[in-house]
Amino acid sequence: NSSDDKEIVNCSTRLERELKLHGATGQDANTVSHTQSSKTRRWRRPRTSPTTTTNKFGPVSVQMIFSLFSFLQTRNDESIWAGPIGEKFLTEFLKTLSIMLYCARTYPSPALRVFAADLFDLAWSFHDAKCSEVRYSALMAMATCVSMVPLEFIISRASHGLSSFLNHCSAFDENADCRRLASLVGGSISDVMGQTLIERA
Repeated sequence: NSSDDKEIVNCSTRLERELKLHGATGQDANTVSHTQSSKTRRWRRPRTSPTTTTNKFGPVSVQMIFSLFSFLQTRNDESIWAGPIGEKFLTEFLKTLSIMLYCARTYPSPALRVFAADLFDLAWSFHDAKCSEVRYSALMAMATCVSMVPLEFIISRASHGLSSFLNHCSAFDENADCRRLASLVGGSISDVMGQTLIERA
């Protein structure tokens, strides 16, 4: 609905940076801003109306994401999931699902909302992993899913340890990236809940 789309837009820039989908040129914000300003002064191009781009990934995303979720049936296979190799595999598995779901988020399929809830719960099950890379990928997945799941889903998880974990992680996690991302997830949840409560008032 409109509130979901609004929160997705609000979170997009920060989340794109975490998913490595934005700013891949290596330029910092000031350099990009200066370059854009210089180009504007040089060319003086007239402003054009924004264009709408069709999400071509959306129609195929549901089956692709479902296929990856189906791979979880192998979770008892220690040759895949156990030890350092398993930690690396799980890290990349969660990141891949996050990127795919993020890229498909504008496609109007109810299945994507279901996948978002499933991915959030999957990520939550690894929130206290000993490996910081796994914790980071779990937080990334949760950040991706926050604006795609119903408010009631967020409230339920927040009252069952999510809020306290995010507060603790953002302040005390030994990994700086995890602290930053936990703060992002907590802020996104506050934004979603606040906007929804305002619209319902």
